[in-house]
Amino acid sequence: MKSVNPPHGSQRAISVGGSSGIHIDGGSVQIGGVPFVERQPVQPPTPIAVVDLTRATALLVRHSGLVTAALSTGAGVLVVGAAALISLLQLPWLLLAAPGAAGAILLTAALALLLYARKRITTGGIEPEVERRILEVAVACKGRVTVTAVARALAMPMAEADATLAAFARSGHVTVDNDPASGVVVYVFPDIEAGLVPMRRSP
Repeated sequence: MKSVNPPHGSQRAISVGGSSGIHIDGGSVQIGGVPFVERQPVQPPTPIAVVDLTRATALLVRHSGLVTAALSTGAGVLVVGAAALISLLQLPWLLLAAPGAAGAILLTAALALLLYARKRITTGGIEPEVERRILEVAVACKGRVTVTAVARALAMPMAEADATLAAFARSGHVTVDNDPASGVVVYVFPDIEAGLVPMRRSP
């Protein structure tokens, strides 16, 4: 190891291994006479878009009729078109197996979506567990809840709580009112407010 004392006021230069070794002079480092450049860490790519699956599912349920019709129509066009093409070109009918299987998959997807939507359509596509927990909050609040109360009780974002209560209102099970003192929007469950829904008793 060789150390060189530079002029007064500058940093010490250090050389190890001669001209083909490591040379450090202040903030610069050379290895074998080639400047060493520290690589910068690679930043992960920024996502172009973030898909909210909860909202996407609710949107799919809300428009389940159109989606089901489109899937069914696509299945019919696929199978009928393939059959016509096979007949026109006098090809073996065995070739219809692939389009037939694809059409069956589309019809199965349409039927599954229709059944799924029917289970959730009454409250605008709200998950059953979320619906149950909101009803518990409404009973505890004597039928009058706010977005903030639901967001806090269910630990969900304010925007999601607002959209969920708005779905209740669209379904006709909830009315929208304003608090007379503060003017805050209040979602009212009329049957709970009227005392027609008893509080759950502790076991």
